[in-house]
Amino acid sequence: MGMASNLQLSNKLLTEATWYILNNCDEIGPYLKEHYEKCNVHTPNCIDRTHQIEFPTWFKKRVQDHRITNPLDVTADLYALACGPERWVTSYATCIINGKRFYTKQRELRRRTHNSGVFVTGDESTNNVDFYGVINDIVELHYMGRRQVYLFMCDWFDMGDPRRGV
Repeated sequence: MGMASNLQLSNKLLTEATWYILNNCDEIGPYLKEHYEKCNVHTPNCIDRTHQIEFPTWFKKRVQDHRITNPLDVTADLYALACGPERWVTSYATCIINGKRFYTKQRELRRRTHNSGVFVTGDESTNNVDFYGVINDIVELHYMGRRQVYLFMCDWFDMGDPRRGV
């Protein structure tokens, strides 16, 4: 909604956005596990770092090779994710996702209603804590085949452990 602007992501932001998206897609899970196990064998001293740095390139090659040998096993969505997003993104100050309206912090300065806050519930089984965030930007990443993913760029605040009263 509203006026959109186009901007080019820095290498760092593009890498972080790509990793975040790949690391949060259920369809990619088996590939993440396969690559993590490979990193565990080859670089046991820095598995997580190696996995995060090398996975997108490895994943792209793995899916492209799989597409050549078994084209019916690779969906168009999987192939688009493997090829990665474009560097140019569209930035919005307002959007509606799943029927919910979100504003950036800057946009709501001129509004009587506020909805730039987001809340992410932690996972008790992994001891992840709850986080509250304020939306600074809403970006639309573009993938091949007119596919897109929306990301909120936020300032995050640790809500602490509610059981301890922090």
